[in-house]
Amino acid sequence: MRWNIEFIEATGIISTTVSGVVTLDEIKKISDEVYKEATRRDVNKLISDYRDVSLDLSTVDIHNLPQTLRELGRTSNQRSAIVYSANSLNKSDYDYFDTRCFNSSCNARVFIDYDEAYQWLIDDTQK
Repeated sequence: MRWNIEFIEATGIISTTVSGVVTLDEIKKISDEVYKEATRRDVNKLISDYRDVSLDLSTVDIHNLPQTLRELGRTSNQRSAIVYSANSLNKSDYDYFDTRCFNSSCNARVFIDYDEAYQWLIDDTQK
């Protein structure tokens, strides 16, 4: 598994690109670094590119993920867009995570279109 964090200064977005097989422990490591960078830069818009990822998460992991992310430092004012491949074998996992985020008031959405995700982040009228 590989990942890279980048700050897009023009829009104030922290972008993370991830590839390979991703476990819960790896999501925790990535998220910890992203939240530290968001705090350091005082930004609240995050985009995660998981188009080249295969998830290795249980249903319980996904169910608890919004709470796990809060425990790692995710704040209530952060907006996260997660992008995955339309061909992903993990589509149901991403859909379930999207539903969990909505039900737990975690301001995160899942997309298959990177441009749509990016637009959602920079459009302050959408919540």
